[in-house]
Amino acid sequence: MTLDESSLERRALQLFRGVLDASSAERERLLGQACAGDEALQARVRALLAQVEESEAGVDPGTSLPQGDATGLRIGPYRLLERIGRGGMGEVFRAARCDGAYEREVALKRIWSGFAPLGASPLTERFLRERQALARLQHTGIAQLYDGGVTEAGQPWFAMELVRGEPITRWCAARAATIEQRVELVQQVCAAIDFAHRALIVHRDLKPANVLVDEAGQAKLLDFGIAKWLDDADAEQTQALAMTPAWAAPEQREGRAVTTATDVYQLGMLLRVLLSDDLPALGQASPRLASAYEALRKRDASAAQRVAHERATTPERLLARLRGDLDCIVAQATAQAPQQRYRSAAALADDLQRWLEKRPVHARGEDRAYRWRRAAQRHWPALTTAAAALVLASGMAFYHFARLGDELQRTRVARDEATAAQTKAEAQRGQAEATAEYFVDLFKQARPRETTSGEVSARALMAASLEELLADRKRDPLVRASLLAANGRAASYLGRDADAERAAGAAIALWQAHPQADQETLAKTRLLRAGYLHHLQRPEEAQRELDQAVALAARIAPRDPDLRTSLQLWRANLAGEREDAATIRDAYEQVLRLTEHSLQRRLACRSHYAGLGNLAMLDIDEGRPADAERRLRRALAMIGPCGISDHADGLILRRVLAVALIDQARLGEARTLMAAALEESRAHFGATDSFLAHALFVQALLEVIERRPAAAQKLLAEVARIDDVMLPPSSPMRYSRTGLGALSLIAQADHLAADKSAIDTALRGAVKALRPIVQADGSALRSGSLNERASGHFHALALAYAQCRLDSSSGNREAFVVARAAAGAMRPWRTRISRDWGQRCGV
Repeated sequence: MTLDESSLERRALQLFRGVLDASSAERERLLGQACAGDEALQARVRALLAQVEESEAGVDPGTSLPQGDATGLRIGPYRLLERIGRGGMGEVFRAARCDGAYEREVALKRIWSGFAPLGASPLTERFLRERQALARLQHTGIAQLYDGGVTEAGQPWFAMELVRGEPITRWCAARAATIEQRVELVQQVCAAIDFAHRALIVHRDLKPANVLVDEAGQAKLLDFGIAKWLDDADAEQTQALAMTPAWAAPEQREGRAVTTATDVYQLGMLLRVLLSDDLPALGQASPRLASAYEALRKRDASAAQRVAHERATTPERLLARLRGDLDCIVAQATAQAPQQRYRSAAALADDLQRWLEKRPVHARGEDRAYRWRRAAQRHWPALTTAAAALVLASGMAFYHFARLGDELQRTRVARDEATAAQTKAEAQRGQAEATAEYFVDLFKQARPRETTSGEVSARALMAASLEELLADRKRDPLVRASLLAANGRAASYLGRDADAERAAGAAIALWQAHPQADQETLAKTRLLRAGYLHHLQRPEEAQRELDQAVALAARIAPRDPDLRTSLQLWRANLAGEREDAATIRDAYEQVLRLTEHSLQRRLACRSHYAGLGNLAMLDIDEGRPADAERRLRRALAMIGPCGISDHADGLILRRVLAVALIDQARLGEARTLMAAALEESRAHFGATDSFLAHALFVQALLEVIERRPAAAQKLLAEVARIDDVMLPPSSPMRYSRTGLGALSLIAQADHLAADKSAIDTALRGAVKALRPIVQADGSALRSGSLNERASGHFHALALAYAQCRLDSSSGNREAFVVARAAAGAMRPWRTRISRDWGQRCGV
């Protein structure tokens, strides 16, 4: 292929992507604009389009050869079930895992072979290595990437969460979504984009086809990170294929660097289309939002009527709403220069929230008159009420002069209430402004020219500011309390819990002494201080602070629906330090009661199933595994309906469920459950993650119970490697792993029939491992769950058994009997093992 032919092919593939999803009429318009008399280019694009249309089973435009019906084809560990879509990069299938590891349906995207053929190259290795980073991109608004690979033909494929929804534009049109509902959906998308940006991943190809909305109204982003791989896979096509031209930012079309500002531009374009159905022509400057809709009204009144009807309004009302704030927000988001756009997706979402709340938006600048109008719109009910009261008073004065005094009094009350509300608002605004001014002044101190060493640490800065605030008597007390509370939170984030506790204590004292202090803020600060005291190992003071916060929250109607739930969660946490099982159980039952009628809110739903999981762990510790199983299965069933795709939550619950099954001697079910959990842990959290270590530990426990010591030791060696990376040397988790390793050595010795030397070697290894655990400080054994003390007694019993097997003297047999009595009631699997030990020890 010559250089000119290669260039033509690249341009044709790029344009093909841009027009494939368009309607027939729109496709012709885009082709005419983009080709601009280039007949060869237009002919090649039409040929590619014709190939795609030849068969419902799909054609790969990169090969010019029909691929046939792909249903039943196996790609990686997945079998294709049906094609559910196609786009400019490839086609999407509903597929199912078919390797027997576990069952899962996915959306599998196969990239056209004309795009980013990886083949056997260093990029293939990088793709396979770094797909793990994309798999860890977990957010309720992002379709989870499960897997990915490269076919023998060099085609990348991606297995993603199967989202059952509609493109955002179609979803809104079908339901005549209002402007507010559309704005809220864009906010959801902004939140997902901002989450990804903070993980250093840019989407690059935002468009309606990549944003699905389910029946519950949750927006979900598709294809995250795929565009990046297409960019990286072919240096000659950098920035060309990894975009849809009609939605591409100017820097993408011009081949310049792609940044987070590129996604902000595409968010602005998405917002523009959702608000007005207007997508500017390819390569042309975008007219202002309201101007474009006004032009549509003049050009095609019926189309303008349809657009308004789909937004549950009239053309006149829609035009009025598009003018002003929304016009400016869209204009800033889609500015041609990246530096003129919103600095982040979160900043765009914030301006949209301001619009929803009728507050001044940042895109409008500092126009004082505009801000006054916004304030009037925000407070119009109070203003209207006051005006109505005056009119009513005048009317009553004319007809019932004798009642004038009463009406005037009512007016005064209304005025006083309005004045009080205004005073409160002014005070809150003053506190906010003072807080902002304080932090600006604070960080001015960090300028190198104002420090002697040329730098200043955040810890030093916050410590100095705390001393200044504690000594300050000039600021308003409420302002100073807010600043102290903020300083305390910052100090806590920096690991300075002592400073955090001092700051919070001073803030609480100021709020307690002020009659106008906000009681909910006081309760929240008491809760924070309880946490700081807990971290400082001052449990009695922490409990007193928490008790006061709980009592205060009970006397008020908190604005924050999750405050009382948070207080109960901390109540359970502190009770755990005291091993107060009754209080822990009561606290989690309170969590369930507080959240049971609010499960439509994600945070409440998550607290509810977390409460079920923690109660299940108590049930296991107290010997009620069947009750634990019931709670855990209910909790697992809630995660999906909650709209939460956090793999960590599901893995924790499944691991605890496996333990409940083990305690019921249902080892086969536990093994099946843990096999899937292990594979998912490896796929999503990597080889050195604590989630994998926990799954390996439970699997190793199964191997020990089922008398497969070699398999257990292999798993525990992997746990040890993870522990060395993730855990401090004094972590109690190391005791658990070492103890289970000792049990595997004992199991090894018990099943070596005649080799006394090997038996003694295994038993001595067990003694060496168990002795430091048994001799360790009791607090180390108790710092985990309530079951840690029982674990310590069982380790002591295991040590006595190993010593009895090495030397079956009467003294060692007696020591075993004493240790078994001290262990008391044990978990079922421990009871089974200890019974076998007793027989072997001769007691």
